[in-house]
Formats: sequence, structure tokens, C-alpha cells
Amino acid sequence: MTTMTDIPHLPTSARRGATPRITSARPAVARFYDAMLGGKDNYAVERALAGAAIEHVPQLPRIFRDNRVFAAQAARRMAERGITQFLDLGCGLPNAENIRSAVRAGAPEATVAYVDQDPAVIAHGHVFLADGALTAMVRADLRDPRAVLRESAAKGVLDPARPVGILLTAVLHHITCADDPAGVVREYLELVPRGSMIAISHFHAPRPGEPYADLAHELEDLLVERLGSGWFRSHAAISGFFDGLELQEGGVRPLGHDAASVLMLRGIARSP
Repeated sequence: MTTMTDIPHLPTSARRGATPRITSARPAVARFYDAMLGGKDNYAVERALAGAAIEHVPQLPRIFRDNRVFAAQAARRMAERGITQFLDLGCGLPNAENIRSAVRAGAPEATVAYVDQDPAVIAHGHVFLADGALTAMVRADLRDPRAVLRESAAKGVLDPARPVGILLTAVLHHITCADDPAGVVREYLELVPRGSMIAISHFHAPRPGEPYADLAHELEDLLVERLGSGWFRSHAAISGFFDGLELQEGGVRPLGHDAASVLMLRGIARSP
């Protein structure tokens, strides 16, 4: 049984510098999320993993849907506060409630860089997320902030001199401690102007003896074994992603309102 800390392993296709390939031989993160959301862009291997995860926590599909809602709501909140350019890091496969559509009403000229390194995500994004000069698909490793910002600027959807809305929803739990997810977050915020905002959601490991603590262990074991990643971190570790920032809207808290929502925490913050 794995512990509730990261192990220094990622599937070969996710290691920094590797060239990912589209394959149905093992589950892919983006396709697994699609299966959890009831989508059609997945294979039997992802549907099997989704079914196994749901056996542990039947509320899991709703938690994943709530995460999509949170991402869209966070983008709208950022747009209301004057943010007009966004980085959707680890964006996953397209869905109807994407970031560009979420902010269109309040910020019609807002630009979005959808960033992922999965070639299937990039291919689908080119088809379904094309919006003229207002969006771009950026194939890059989100663990390399300088490369992400450079590529996004080169595609004309990011002005490095203006504040940015950074979305890291349900993605940091796929980064090992060895790759320093807190350091990745810190580097993004050091590279963008003050006044930028960030939204994060992350699998949460309740403390031993608290509700859902054992289920968090079981889900982590399942995901790490069959997906290659998916680590549940403590409230303190997730809160640490926001160190030095001005937390908004109640701070770091469960994604939804029922008991199972404690399995994923969320937060929105602004750089001072």
C-alpha cells in the first residue's frame, strides 16, 4: 500500500522531456477525467478505472463535475476583477463549459492559452476550442513555466506585461513531490505581473480518523497503481500553494457542500 505522500514516479509519457504518444494500452489522465464526466473521448481502460474509482466513492463523478464548475466560476470571478487573459494549465479534453465560453459574456475580448502535453488533448482542442485569435492550444509541460509563458506569448494570447488568470484545477495532484508542485506554482507567480490571480483544486487527504480518510488512501492507491499518478495531499500542503497570496472567497475549502466533497479542496487567490 502506498502512503499519502508522493512517490517519485510518473508514467513515461508524462516525464519531463518525453514525447507523449496516443495509446489505449494504459489509462491517460485526460481520458480518465473524460470517462468520469460521462464523456465519449475515452477507451475501455479508462472506463474500467473510472468504474473502479466509483466503487470506492460513488459521489466521485459529481466531485469531478463540481471541479469543472469551479474552474469556470473561478475564471468568471477573475474576469470580474479585470483579468482578460488566462492560462488553463493541464486543460484536459474540451467540454461545453470551457474557460473561453465562461468568460465571454463579461470579457468578450479575453484570450485563453489551453496548455497540455497530451497530443489527443491538443488535437481535440484545435477542433473544438478554436476561436480565432482569442484562443490557442499550447503543447507544453506545465512544470516548465518559462516555456509555457514563452509559447503562449508566441501564439499571441498572452501579454507578459499584464496580469494573468492561472487555472490549475485538478492537475497538481498529478505532479510528484520530486517535481516540487509548490515550486512550480511559485515560479508562475514570480513570472507574471502583480495583480495576477490563481485558482487551484486538488485531491485532499483528510487526517487519520477523519471522515473519508481511509477512502482517500484507497483512491490514491488505485490511481497511482493504474493511472501512474494522483496523490492526495494534506490541507496544510494544499494551503501552502497559496503562501504569500491574498486568498479570496472563504480560503481553502472543500469543492462542494456534501461530506464527500472534502476529497477535493479548492481556492482562489490574487498576488498582492
